[in-house]
Amino acid sequence: MTTTMVDAGPDHGVHRFIRRHPYLSFLLIFNTVGQAVAFVPVIAERVYGVEVGVDLWLIVPTLLFLLLPALVITRIARGRDGLHHLVRSMVRFRVHPRWYLLPLLVVPALTLVTALPAPPDVTVEKILVVYLTTFLPALLFQFLTTNWWEETVWLGFFQAPLQDRFGPWRAVLLTTPFFALEHISLVFGGTVGEGLVQFGLILLVTLPSRALLAWVYNRTGSLALAGLVHASSNAAGLSLVPQLFHAPGGGGSALLLLGIIVIAATRGRLGLPRRPRPAAATTPPDSTNPTAAASTPSEH
Repeated sequence: MTTTMVDAGPDHGVHRFIRRHPYLSFLLIFNTVGQAVAFVPVIAERVYGVEVGVDLWLIVPTLLFLLLPALVITRIARGRDGLHHLVRSMVRFRVHPRWYLLPLLVVPALTLVTALPAPPDVTVEKILVVYLTTFLPALLFQFLTTNWWEETVWLGFFQAPLQDRFGPWRAVLLTTPFFALEHISLVFGGTVGEGLVQFGLILLVTLPSRALLAWVYNRTGSLALAGLVHASSNAAGLSLVPQLFHAPGGGGSALLLLGIIVIAATRGRLGLPRRPRPAAATTPPDSTNPTAAASTPSEH
């Protein structure tokens, strides 16, 4: 993909390539070195029988080969103003308080509902205890280690500029496969067939999720809030449901359902106002043609 960018430095060598092909530059870095690092736990377990903590290990490629290249490429390709805009949105937490109901209440509640039926020992008191002692710490961990940076990159660096050029829905369609590909190392726990099925499920959930997060960003301008919503879904699926139901499940279900609702409710605009249609071109009446002049209404 090639986009038109501002002149942000010397026009030679690597800088010239990055300015002309910012998306390609980013994908080349992450899908080579970044993915190689992400696959270390898979190789360590399958080849050497050594188990590596995936959640902690993936912090390395996320920070060094996802976030850092995106920031550097933004500075080179989009200039200092482009980088400042990205960083300001990344740290924008001052939004209307009602928006925080989405990650703190709506997403975990919807995740629990989609994981029903609940065991008989699940009570309101137990849900509250697990929410405070398990879900909230997991939410903070997911946000600070992964999802804040993921949405800075995939939404702020990648998807938002695409929607400025192609519209919100096409931006979702263009971003979804690349975002899903980031998680390819997580589906190699079994056979190739099982991995393909898991990757297909990731694609299925990712499409409406990218639409939902785009809507959050378009309405608030906050990548931080989008990252928090993303982290809430992960925390609910990885901690809240297992602790209460004693079984994994529900991860991504809330974003899937909310994304479908947002797509339908906004008719694919995802929080962006519709662009005004260009005014129809009018041809002034020909003064030499009395019929055309007579058919043109006079202005008052």
